[in-house]
Amino acid sequence: IKIIGTFVQDELLYLPEELLDFLKVFIKNRGNLSELQKELSISYPTARSKLE
Repeated sequence: IKIIGTFVQDELLYLPEELLDFLKVFIKNRGNLSELQKELSISYPTARSKLE
């Protein structure tokens, strides 16, 4: 199979792995910061600051 064309990589591919992992947990918890902070064992203010 040969695929020819011009392709643009999604900008998410350029994020650091730590931030990608955070985003996966954020999405899994539907944006619920309380659940996210429990799962990642971080404080609520730390979870909130990562979104800014």
